[in-house]
Amino acid sequence: MMLQTLLFWINRTLETLGVNDTNGDTGEEGQGLVEYALILVLVSLAAMALLVLFGPTLANLFRNILATVEGA
Repeated sequence: MMLQTLLFWINRTLETLGVNDTNGDTGEEGQGLVEYALILVLVSLAAMALLVLFGPTLANLFRNILATVEGA
């Protein structure tokens, strides 16, 4: 009885996690979420690369704008 309960609990846990697919689902519910996460990571990496590449130029541009505003 105790072994049956343990096996039932393991089976339900695996079904909940999507590891043990007994109800005919394809297990692709999280695919869209993973794709959006990958896109978010790629956009973040591109933004960081652009900031590293153009950071000093942007800093000089803002310094010039600030100096112009303060001088007016």
